[in-house]
Amino acid sequence: LVEINQGVIDANRGFGIPGLLDNVNVTVNDARNYLLLTDKTFDIISSEPSYPAEVSTGNLFTKEFFELASLRLNPDGVYCQWLPYYLLSDDDVTMMIKTFGSVFENVYMWKIPHSMDLILAGSAATFGHAAEEIIERVHAMNRSGFKLAFVLSRRPEQIRQIILNEPDIPINTDDRP
Repeated sequence: LVEINQGVIDANRGFGIPGLLDNVNVTVNDARNYLLLTDKTFDIISSEPSYPAEVSTGNLFTKEFFELASLRLNPDGVYCQWLPYYLLSDDDVTMMIKTFGSVFENVYMWKIPHSMDLILAGSAATFGHAAEEIIERVHAMNRSGFKLAFVLSRRPEQIRQIILNEPDIPINTDDRP
């Protein structure tokens, strides 16, 4: 786990699910710097920085960052990116989808209905399970008792169509955010 704010780690240990961080290697660092400096590779990288409109986190939503993250994934690895749909214009969301899809060949987009959050899951490899199987597996693993409300919003072929059909919407880059 890489978290930039020690206070988040402390709050989780004090008020979160007991034992959640037991046996977890926690590093306090900036995620981008961490990925630049490590040679480790991962099966899953999940990113939930603050809002993409903020100067301090905008570089965690760029093509260059997604490329860096993809270099740190194992061959079948998956990168998950949170996206606050409720704070962005439709063109901004399309820009984020295009940026993400320009790096990851296979992308699923999931929607959290009540919060209007989006989760992009991308991989260089074809996903090992169909969307319906993923939904079933997530529900089967949920032992918390909380209902998990999420729906498949776009499949990889639909993401590819968004990229092709929106030539006027740019890709988000470090030098042209």
